[in-house]
Amino acid sequence: MQKEVTKSWALFIGIGTIMIAHGLQMQLMGIRSVVEDFSVITTGIFMSGYFMGYFLGSNTTPKLVQKVGHIRVFAAFAAKGMMQNAGWSKAIKDAVPAQFRSAKWTGIAKRARIIYYSPERVNANELNGMTYEGLADPKWKGRLVIRKSNNIYNQSLVASLVKNNGKAKTAEWSKAVVANMARTPKGNDRAQIMAVAAGEADIAVANTYY
Repeated sequence: MQKEVTKSWALFIGIGTIMIAHGLQMQLMGIRSVVEDFSVITTGIFMSGYFMGYFLGSNTTPKLVQKVGHIRVFAAFAAKGMMQNAGWSKAIKDAVPAQFRSAKWTGIAKRARIIYYSPERVNANELNGMTYEGLADPKWKGRLVIRKSNNIYNQSLVASLVKNNGKAKTAEWSKAVVANMARTPKGNDRAQIMAVAAGEADIAVANTYY
């Protein structure tokens, strides 16, 4: 227990600072209302409004994050300039390669988006040197399943292809991948793997931890 607490000292200091600031803010709001000669009713309304907003925010924010996904939330914060530069410690810089961090965020885990296949219907030679770009090969026509384009994993994959191959080539790749699909995209990553197991497709794109 002591070991865990020792490792989390920064978190506890941060929470304590927030609690102190919150208490001081409540005192300041009450004093300021007296200075401005607010009525008791007016003071009660805006003081209650503060806590109502606090309650609603705590209740609705997790649901919104769960609905759109934490990755989209962080991306939106970054796009709006709501994230501060971190100033990473030497430990972080040593542990996380430069391509997996920026001035505002750092990766904490690694996942691969790989190609699952049916060994009964896919020859090993077909997979030699296989890349994401290879998913556009006409030989996979009617044999591929993948999630919808609004999935954050696929959006990240496409973003990496745009970065490395350019928009024009990636657009051509996307059309070819759609032409190779065995069915209309549906379901999560597990559903793609299950489709291969059920014989609906020969290859699927999904994350490794499934």
